[in-house]
Amino acid sequence: QDVAGADLMNEPALVDATPEQCAAACIERDDCAAAALSGPGDNPPAACWLKMSSAGTVRKDGVSLCVVSPPRTPRPIAYDAPAAVSAAELQERREKIKGAIKHAWDGYRRRAF
Repeated sequence: QDVAGADLMNEPALVDATPEQCAAACIERDDCAAAALSGPGDNPPAACWLKMSSAGTVRKDGVSLCVVSPPRTPRPIAYDAPAAVSAAELQERREKIKGAIKHAWDGYRRRAF
């Protein structure tokens, strides 16, 4: 089997690779979901293609497919930690939230009962 498209790179990760080497190359990368090892009739033969998805597999004689299991979840997006907030700012925020909740509850109580 092979995965049509979904290549992580424009060239094979390995050439003249074994199935084990191809699978190991995929496992080393967090963004790799599958690795396809080209067959003897392909050019180049025994080339390891890393794939970003294992969806859309197609039958292709001579090609070995290694799918990472379980599927990986994307890495969390890195962000800058929020700046420290003063005690006065926190108290002001609490009061605003408290006021918004009270406003919503009062409206619910007037209209729902």
